[in-house]
Amino acid sequence: MVDDVSRRGVLLAGGAALSGGIATKAGAQSAVDRGDQAGAPPVRWQALVENDDGVTRPVSVQAAEGRVRIGGFSGDDYDDTDPWQFGTDAVRGTDRGGATAYVEGQFLTQASVPAGDGGRLFLGRYTADPDADDATAEPTALRMTAEGDIEWRRAYEPPFDMFEARDLAPGADGGAVLVGFSVDIDNPNTWVVAVDAEGTIRWERRLDEHFATYAYGVQRTGDGAYLVYGGARRGSERDASRQDGWVAKVGADGEPQWSRLYRQRSAGDASDFHFIEDVAETANGYLFAGFVSPADEDATGRAWAFSTDAGGDRLYSALRRPGGDGAGEFVAVVPHGDGYVLAGSTFPTGDAEVGYAWLRGVDASLSSEWELIDPFGQPSVVTDAAATTDGGLAVVGNHLDANGWSYPIAAKLGGDPAETATPTPTETEASTPWPTLTPTPTATPRETATETATSEPTGTAPPAATTGPAPESRSATASADGPGFGIAGTLAALGGSALLARFRGGSSDEG
Repeated sequence: MVDDVSRRGVLLAGGAALSGGIATKAGAQSAVDRGDQAGAPPVRWQALVENDDGVTRPVSVQAAEGRVRIGGFSGDDYDDTDPWQFGTDAVRGTDRGGATAYVEGQFLTQASVPAGDGGRLFLGRYTADPDADDATAEPTALRMTAEGDIEWRRAYEPPFDMFEARDLAPGADGGAVLVGFSVDIDNPNTWVVAVDAEGTIRWERRLDEHFATYAYGVQRTGDGAYLVYGGARRGSERDASRQDGWVAKVGADGEPQWSRLYRQRSAGDASDFHFIEDVAETANGYLFAGFVSPADEDATGRAWAFSTDAGGDRLYSALRRPGGDGAGEFVAVVPHGDGYVLAGSTFPTGDAEVGYAWLRGVDASLSSEWELIDPFGQPSVVTDAAATTDGGLAVVGNHLDANGWSYPIAAKLGGDPAETATPTPTETEASTPWPTLTPTPTATPRETATETATSEPTGTAPPAATTGPAPESRSATASADGPGFGIAGTLAALGGSALLARFRGGSSDEG
């Protein structure tokens, strides 16, 4: 997710800046290697989501009962956005409908998950009067009906000052579990809180076993527990030299079960910053996706994936670069067939001026099976992905143009093909108009070198790390370009060799 609108965190690291922004020739793509596409799922449909608002950002996507359900925010500008949801048929991309919940005051969406009866839960930062001199943003959850009405809204009082809400996961009995962290230098730690179906707190926990713990995400596991993941810093002094990947598992009652730190070598050197941005359950434990920022100022960031057993001990790990030599980040991991899809975006490096959607298929050992770079034929940023019930993959994000983030994009890869061509929808006041869905033909496969993931010893202890400034928000991040990854804002945040936590991008196994 934002400074004010995303579901995953951001961190600025030091190093050589990735300079430049989107040039007027934003469509230039001569340097893009589209990857080894043999075996990749075809694009079944894709569409740009057009509506009357100037700013629309999807922050999450889920699929169930043959529907793709998208949650995010929409409005005229960054300071005037409201919770927004959209749904479409998973097979054809038709039968679309959406709604916006208008909130009095300012509600800046961080995360969203489906609720019962077609409704949706949103987590964000609420300010009653943003123009007041003493305006304060409160972490707030609200429940929205399928028609766009607000059933309830609840504000919460964390145990830390300067608190940033980050993510939520569906909980027991129609409730949810919310996570976030403080950016206060005196207490930079994570707060986890479970709420019932009406938003009332059931239990809460502080996760502060390290000097700094930054929860970027939370997910419910098959045994009813919760994985909280992100980054952490050890030590008693605060500097910007190290951040480990961090995962904690808490029970259904919030009681801690285990906590682990993870590090990865990159380009032959230890990496400075580690970000974990998503997780999927596997047959043996969990598969995590994220980003690593190398210690070498001249090196670019690497996308990172690693698997663990059920107790958090590491099994396999891999660093990846789009096309073998680019920069990018994984923001989502999705079960797909007998393996998994790691979804994210490339970052502009060298002569490149824009980023593209990036998908990579891997097996259980994280060996690559196929790769798609720019499967949608246009500059774009991916914010989330999810498995569909027909064995496909739904992907959401935003198109990029010369001014930064543009229309939201939704796409379906693999799964059942549509039986008939998708008609152009009729625009009405009751539904959000979309342009005609244009299928993307499968490109000719190309040969690339085979890569092998590195198997790591179980329970490898991470080296010591010191703490540094708290991460800045990002991933549908608010900036001078408006909420979302405004390109100028993104590149500024990349400042140095840092790529932010939600869109980032080896080692001997990179490629």
